[in-house]
Amino acid sequence: MLSCVFDISSGGWKDVLEDIKQRAKEKFRKRYGSQGTENFLGHDLSEYPGTTEYFRNLNKEKWSSYYECLAAQENNLGHHQSVTPVAIAALEGGSVKLECRICLSPDNMNAIHSVEWHSAVVDFTSLEPIEFDEHILVSPSDKSLMMYNLRLEQSGQYMCSLGQALTAPYFLTVVKSFESNINEVHPGKARHGPYPREDLIIPRHSIRLSSDWGSWSLCSECGKVGKKHRYGFCNVLYHSEIIQVSKRATKSITEKDLELLQLFQEGIPCSSHILPDGIKKLPEVKNRKDEIMIAFCQEKCTEDKVFEVRNEFGNVLEQANNSAGVYSMLQGLPSAEPHIEKLLEYRRAESDVALVCPGNLNSDASIQWQIGDKVVIPELIAKESEGRIFVGLTDRIHIKKAKVSDTNIYSCWQRKELAGIVRLVVEKKIKLNFNHHIMMLAMIIILFTFLWVFTKAFFGRKYARIKD
Repeated sequence: MLSCVFDISSGGWKDVLEDIKQRAKEKFRKRYGSQGTENFLGHDLSEYPGTTEYFRNLNKEKWSSYYECLAAQENNLGHHQSVTPVAIAALEGGSVKLECRICLSPDNMNAIHSVEWHSAVVDFTSLEPIEFDEHILVSPSDKSLMMYNLRLEQSGQYMCSLGQALTAPYFLTVVKSFESNINEVHPGKARHGPYPREDLIIPRHSIRLSSDWGSWSLCSECGKVGKKHRYGFCNVLYHSEIIQVSKRATKSITEKDLELLQLFQEGIPCSSHILPDGIKKLPEVKNRKDEIMIAFCQEKCTEDKVFEVRNEFGNVLEQANNSAGVYSMLQGLPSAEPHIEKLLEYRRAESDVALVCPGNLNSDASIQWQIGDKVVIPELIAKESEGRIFVGLTDRIHIKKAKVSDTNIYSCWQRKELAGIVRLVVEKKIKLNFNHHIMMLAMIIILFTFLWVFTKAFFGRKYARIKD
């Protein structure tokens, strides 16, 4: 996998690039307002500004932003002038966004549709074009790769390109979500813990362990109090402090392992498939769990998204309420919405059951469950069932010692929209316990009886022939 690493921009300049884009947008909006910059053929008028001062200034601003992006890219390559790949982890069924960090010149802005994404799953060494579907999408604005409802087999390497321009590769590991490997923590300002674990330095191995916190998810509700979450994955980084240690202490970790850590300046997740086994087996790494932080939230419900077509004088020629499913012919075809996934589960009575939402509406919002037509309130259902039924940290419904009465329709929702349906059927099967000694004796008796009947029939037939 690592043989596919190319020289390109550092993954560390993500924030710098975003800041440049944001400042450029604000500057254009402040200086030029909402004036259009495209002609009726769809070409940017600033490409041929002529003597028009407005478009000449706009063209100058675009090239300045491009050169600023290149400078930030160059400054973040490091003294080795080499790539800084990025290793990330995501939970199965979750989502991830991979940014395409390419500096596009004004000449290439019209070619942004030519940006391509390639991937190589684990154990494959060649990059192949990504096959897009309802859960694998590319942003039309910045060409970021967005993947939802992740599967374990999607672990691997990802890279975007535009012609000869390449970006730093991503090494994604999709982790099976065992809730026993995740600790719930509270923000540092909370009155009560547990709180996120602090960084741990292992000087004898030149390693530092930390929690790599992602961004907050969408609020599960709008217009009223809901919940949001974010994950802190265990992360391994190279610690530059050098101390004298015995060879016996560092025998499990080789120089190549440390060189790999130095290459990934942002660290490698503890659960990553590219993390060397010698580092994974360290007690400090094995015993450090991932973390999840859950908080209450309250967001306003978004207004309808309306697409407008205006003329050169600012008059509205056409309106299309995208939120109501109405689109303009000038927008092109809208992305297909994910279909509702359905799943049928058969379980034996008295067994433990864990129900996972089979679908996702291309959102990182928390899952809300309904059993039949009743909304599941986690605190209430856990209390009423005396802990037999509860909703886990990763939004799974857990049922201990399932009963036949647990047979029902379990539906999962994201922000009041149906994402998936699970039909659970709990069957009470008769369990027969046999003593193998008794079984052997019964088989011997049956075999003896069969042989006795066969012998009597054979000799009786022979005697009858002699008599005749």
